[in-house]
Amino acid sequence: DGTNLMIGTPTKKVYDDLRAMDDLINNSDDVEAMDELYKVTAAVMSRNKAGKKITSEYIAELMDFEDIIIFYNAYLEFVGELSNQKN
Repeated sequence: DGTNLMIGTPTKKVYDDLRAMDDLINNSDDVEAMDELYKVTAAVMSRNKAGKKITSEYIAELMDFEDIIIFYNAYLEFVGELSNQKN
């Protein structure tokens, strides 16, 4: 929809939820797992510099499952690069 977000690093809780997404992705045929993927994605995107609250409903309208996987992989790569820079 043309919205640009500058997403920051995750809190520990959000990071733990992100790591748990691996299991959810492998169970993508489970409706509850899909709902959780959208919730975690919304939580990550809500950690934006503008302070804009992103809901899982908004994410569900905007992104399909493939988009979620692409975002998940890119965001984990981003977080991994930040961790490597600190070491």
